[in-house]
Amino acid sequence: MFKTSLFVCASSCSIDQFTNRLSIFNLIEDIQPSQYPGVVGDCTVVIVLEREDGDAEQIKLDLKLDNNGKEVFSGRINFDFDGKRRCRSVVTALMPFTEPGILRWRLSGASFKTAIYEILAVEPPNNSASFGSQSMPKKAARKKAVAAPKKKAKRKTGKRS
Repeated sequence: MFKTSLFVCASSCSIDQFTNRLSIFNLIEDIQPSQYPGVVGDCTVVIVLEREDGDAEQIKLDLKLDNNGKEVFSGRINFDFDGKRRCRSVVTALMPFTEPGILRWRLSGASFKTAIYEILAVEPPNNSASFGSQSMPKKAARKKAVAAPKKKAKRKTGKRS
């Protein structure tokens, strides 16, 4: 039976062209968008499968994303092991969400134990103002900067020639 060695969602990944090593950057464990509904644009799903002796060389699996049980994305992935024990797939996709709660990536198929990766989508705080990808309390956002005292210009008292 096929099994999942790795199933994660990250901002990006890289595969070294000489060593074929996989590097995963910035795992997505939770999101705090400024509004709902929305989409996460930099989403990479990384899947590594293993097969046992006697398993087929190829398998087709369904990749789905739901937000609190409501499906928001669905696709099919073909894995071809090409005689190897392990096979990986890197899927770059938009990650849509409709409401706060659980975003659940689900990998499933025949003769395959379903794999799940969950991401918490939290409600933005009521007292925050957006500042790039971070937020700051409204009180701090409204606070006026205190200007530094002006320095008096020094006069030169030298003689001109």
